[in-house]
Amino acid sequence: MSAVIPFATLPSGPLVLASASATRRGLLERAGFDVICLPANVDEQSIRAAAAAENVPAGETAVVLAEMKGQAVCQSHELAPGQLLLAADQILELDGAMLGKPASRDEAADQLSRLAGREHRLLTAVVMFRDGTRIWHRLATNSLHVRALTEPEIDGYLDVIGEAAFWSPGSYQIEGRACICSTGSRDAITAFLVCLLSRSPDFCVHTDCPWRHLPEGADDACHRPDRRDRDRQIYNSN
Repeated sequence: MSAVIPFATLPSGPLVLASASATRRGLLERAGFDVICLPANVDEQSIRAAAAAENVPAGETAVVLAEMKGQAVCQSHELAPGQLLLAADQILELDGAMLGKPASRDEAADQLSRLAGREHRLLTAVVMFRDGTRIWHRLATNSLHVRALTEPEIDGYLDVIGEAAFWSPGSYQIEGRACICSTGSRDAITAFLVCLLSRSPDFCVHTDCPWRHLPEGADDACHRPDRRDRDRQIYNSN
């Protein structure tokens, strides 16, 4: 397999991803970004539990977790002046309850059993930092439906994906070899981080944008003048 050649070169150096996620890194690299990963040391389970105890909505919790990951990396590493850092978090919500990453195979099987034959929400938050300050964020919600699964099918699925079951809330992999989501915005979720980046002023592809860093000819389908103007106002207010 040939190496991925970055086409999006940022003036302040590689994009820092506050995560050890091979999936997120792969998404960005396949989109042409030069990426370095700096995992964040954040107790996600405790934060999620505290948010649930205070009835904080799942979307807000995802944004808080993403921001805390970004802050943790900004505080523990010395980044180049102006270097951009991206942090993200995903939360799965079922019947108003937040599901986190399973800690064991039994917990993974239980999560899949609860999801089987039902629709759930996957909330994805992305936060951008520069010079230790949050400058931009997005939150998106996707609804997915997991097909009906028998107990042997759940065991077989967990055998197929192996340790990947412990990487994501809900114990399944959207981009994995065996997909159990029968309906939903599957493609939108796997490409979500890339789509969000294209809506940030720091990755604008329009020639009249003062923050344009992508090469001419890049896909600008995500950009509309009203969205770009609004993002500039938000950017300048921070």
